[in-house]
Amino acid sequence: MREKSQRFLNFFINTPMGEEVLEGTLGGTVAGLSQIGSDNTPEEIALKTLGGIGGGIGLGMAGRRIGANIGKSVHANPLADQEGMLATLGRTLGNKTTVEGMQQQGQMAKRAVQQGLVNNTSAQLLEEALVSPEKFYKSYGIPAEQFKELEPLVKRGQMAAQVSEMYKGLNPERKKELTDKVLKGYKDVENLIVQKASGSIDEQIGKMQKTMNNVMNSNNPNISDTEKKVISQLDEFMTGLNQEASPVTGENVGRFVGRALGDEIGILSGMGAAGLLANQMGLVSPKDKKITKLEEQISQLKKR
Repeated sequence: MREKSQRFLNFFINTPMGEEVLEGTLGGTVAGLSQIGSDNTPEEIALKTLGGIGGGIGLGMAGRRIGANIGKSVHANPLADQEGMLATLGRTLGNKTTVEGMQQQGQMAKRAVQQGLVNNTSAQLLEEALVSPEKFYKSYGIPAEQFKELEPLVKRGQMAAQVSEMYKGLNPERKKELTDKVLKGYKDVENLIVQKASGSIDEQIGKMQKTMNNVMNSNNPNISDTEKKVISQLDEFMTGLNQEASPVTGENVGRFVGRALGDEIGILSGMGAAGLLANQMGLVSPKDKKITKLEEQISQLKKR
């Protein structure tokens, strides 16, 4: 029973088809039930609801595939702006699943926070190096002068350009000697800044995962198997935050657009087709029947 419930939950969370079944069912149900209180008969409302659900699921899946293919053919390369609104929507809703998209968006958010921490940490360490160079060397094992020279490169990520400009005109032997020296110094400074800045984030994520693992492995009868499965999904989600987010391409944007349009068009077209079927089956209200009969009579009069 537990394995079945886990497979059931995993289908709706981690598969594109499961997502579309869930989205189509919810969207079609809401659209169909919104007609309660109108002149439509219960049978017609039920038929339209089923039609909306079927259309939302079917065209939703098709929209994803078609949109992804169009987007890939139009712009297969990564977008120039990876942090704008279009990239955010493409990353969050244009991946294979929404969970994967949210995970990658979380990776971007974590990187942005880390960059802010790097900037703040750089300023703090630079102040230490300026105020007390000897204490700075004793604390971190890096000469204060070396840190002051290399700190801007780490902060702005411009090491390659700076080194290239610095080595113009040097012979190969001198280039190798200085390259080894600068790279070693740069790496030491980079490790110091990044570890002090972002180590706290990884540490907090690790503590949260440890707590969740303790909950999952506990024998607490108040925690259901479904809750443990959700906690397991959160644990996997946070583990993925330590990875690097994939760049957003036209394929992601196309999949997002196709997904959105496919759901909406599918629900509306499904309900429309169901409405026509209900009319043919005589499931419409007496008022609609009367209107249809009058329209037929007017049409016959015009032919005379």
